[in-house]
Amino acid sequence: VEVIPPYTINGEVVSSTLVRQALAQGDMRKVERLMGRYFYLRGKVIPSDKRGRVLGFPTANLDIPTTSGQALPANGIYATIVQVDGKQFPSATNIGTHPTFGEGEKTVETHLLNYKDNLYGKELRVEFVQKIRDEQRFPSAEELKIQIEKDVREIEAILKGVS
Repeated sequence: VEVIPPYTINGEVVSSTLVRQALAQGDMRKVERLMGRYFYLRGKVIPSDKRGRVLGFPTANLDIPTTSGQALPANGIYATIVQVDGKQFPSATNIGTHPTFGEGEKTVETHLLNYKDNLYGKELRVEFVQKIRDEQRFPSAEELKIQIEKDVREIEAILKGVS
């Protein structure tokens, strides 16, 4: 019997517990370092209330049971990469409860930058690159829209050099 020492990174023993803790904190850089790849969620696009479309940022809501025990990143806004139909698209992903519109059920929704086709029923793979901010309540839908515009610009800059 050969005993293999634990695998460590920067003095920390790599474990599923450590990965789950980093996910719960939204520390996607640490998750990537520990796993050797981006954390991803896979799900089918389901119909929603189309609030994102009304704001000018249509989102694909993923059918991911958020109460199933599936490990999810912390609530917030993330720079992500979506794979659909064999292609990759930069995207902005929200995990949360839509506090600006009154707390709702926790959802995972993503806005694909520079994508115009219909996504309903398609299977998406969403790779989480970096958390950019916590989810927050805005005084109005217009102020939320202004923040989303800023988020998209920041995400474009983050993902410019990522493949």
